[in-house]
Formats: sequence, C-alpha cells, structure tokens
Amino acid sequence: KRVRERFLESLHAAVTGKPLTLDFVYGDVDADGVLTVDGVGYPYMVTPFFRGMLLSESIRGGRIYSEDEVRKIIVPVLEGLVYLNSIGLNHNDMTPRNILLEEAGPDLVVPKIIDLGHASQPVMDGTPPFPVKDLNMLFTAPEALKGTFSRVCDSY
Repeated sequence: KRVRERFLESLHAAVTGKPLTLDFVYGDVDADGVLTVDGVGYPYMVTPFFRGMLLSESIRGGRIYSEDEVRKIIVPVLEGLVYLNSIGLNHNDMTPRNILLEEAGPDLVVPKIIDLGHASQPVMDGTPPFPVKDLNMLFTAPEALKGTFSRVCDSY
C-alpha cells in the first residue's frame, strides 16, 4: 500500500477505533518523503497520534505547576532540543504552544516537542526559509530578531 493510504487508515483507526478503506489517494510520495499533489511537492513527516494538551492550554486554563512538575516538563524538552541541534536542526519556535503534554497514565504526562514548521538549519545571514511574522515575539530570542537563528535561539 502507498504510504499516504496507510497513514490515513491508521489515523482514522486511532481516532475512531474503526478501520477505514480508502478508494482514493491525494497524491504520490517519493523516496525522499515528498508528497506531490497537483504537481506541487510538499515535504512531510508522519508522527504517531498523541492524546494530550498543549502546555499553553494548560497554563491558560489556570494550571499552576510545582517546581518538580516544571522540571519533569523542561528537562525532556531540553533533551529534545539538544537532539535536534545535534542533527543540525533548530526548532526556531519553542513556545508553550509547541509543547504537547501527552497523557501517559494517571498523573503522568510526557512532554513532546511539536510543530516543526519553522525548523531549519542554522541561519546566520538574516534570511530564514520560513515566515518570521508568525513567530511569537514574546518567546523569540533577541538574536532571531536580528536574523540569526541558531541553537542559542532554541535555548532562549
């Protein structure tokens, strides 16, 4: 089966609990992970479906975290950023809205870094390959405001 068909079937089954048979395909996927729809190529990444809440939603809902709870969220997020940076990528948009708190059991949440829409290799010349106007300026490093996107910005 084609990758897209398997993905949509799995997604539908995970959300509804019922299998889905697809009689159509939106596009073709090549070996480099590019989905082509109507002649336009789009890079994509398939990830597992996680149930949970965004950290920003939790905070907005009035949740107050203890120091120990903050540590259990921040340490895995920092480890994830270290990994991304070690393979030459920067997230570039690390905010509470991009941390998903996966429900992994009673009183157990596992933080997940999400939304790699601004991920890129380091940018030092002021021209990132993504629109900067939708970055949340409250969480954007001063260096990024000057056009430099690096691992330093991710740790800001």
